[in-house]
Amino acid sequence: MLLLAALLWGLGFVAQRAGAEFVSPFWFNTIRFGIGTLALVPAILLRPRPLGKRPLKLHWGGGVLLGLLVASAVGFQQFGMQTTTAGKAGFIVGMYMVLVPLLGMVLGHRPGWGSWLGVLVSAIGLYFLSVQSDFRIDPGDLLLLASAGIYAVQVLLVAWLSPQVDALWLAWVEFATCMVASLVCALIFEPFPWPGVQMAWFPLLYSGLGAVAIAFTLQILGQRNANPTNASIIMNLESVFAAVGGWLILGEILSSRSLLGGALMFVGVFLARLKP
Repeated sequence: MLLLAALLWGLGFVAQRAGAEFVSPFWFNTIRFGIGTLALVPAILLRPRPLGKRPLKLHWGGGVLLGLLVASAVGFQQFGMQTTTAGKAGFIVGMYMVLVPLLGMVLGHRPGWGSWLGVLVSAIGLYFLSVQSDFRIDPGDLLLLASAGIYAVQVLLVAWLSPQVDALWLAWVEFATCMVASLVCALIFEPFPWPGVQMAWFPLLYSGLGAVAIAFTLQILGQRNANPTNASIIMNLESVFAAVGGWLILGEILSSRSLLGGALMFVGVFLARLKP
């Protein structure tokens, strides 16, 4: 499930790059999370297992917190990218897979040596995949690092919530909260780009259905029985799928350095499975 989520998120990056030419960031997030929210309604109504006696406060409280975390992470990421390259931004934000085991230790998680080795190899691979020039610290990098920290908290919170709640309800509340938070920011900072929405209807549709409705729901389902550190390594393969998707769909360059980085990230996933 997590590997499929990473694939959908990776292709979602391709859709975002295509849609960014026509739709401003906050409106793009508002519309795609709105589509994701609506897409889950039939699945919730038709699911074979009802919510039952599961605690509603975990669904609503947890879902709202997850939605605010995702909205904040995306916001920090967008503003941070204004002063840095996309490749370096992907590397810094992807470092949440290093922060997950560090923060997890505070909560009592004890990743095995395989997980740590997998994190190290995947981090090296992510660097080769994302950073194509000399690495230097720019002002926006601190915002990107904040985004990585928020994503790490989101992964750990999903790991705690997912075994206790109905995945569809939790995902729906998360999406709705992120949509509302993005809408508030869009109304304050951006005009509504109606002509751009018409031009970018397919990237918006895919982002809402594939990268939001399906991928984030699969994250909740997949993390029920997954070590948070291993889950973060697998989900970080979205960077590999985004690079390959950009090469195949958008004609972006995929260098030998990028191929080496992608291969190392897959090796990191394998190493993390040795002793999670």
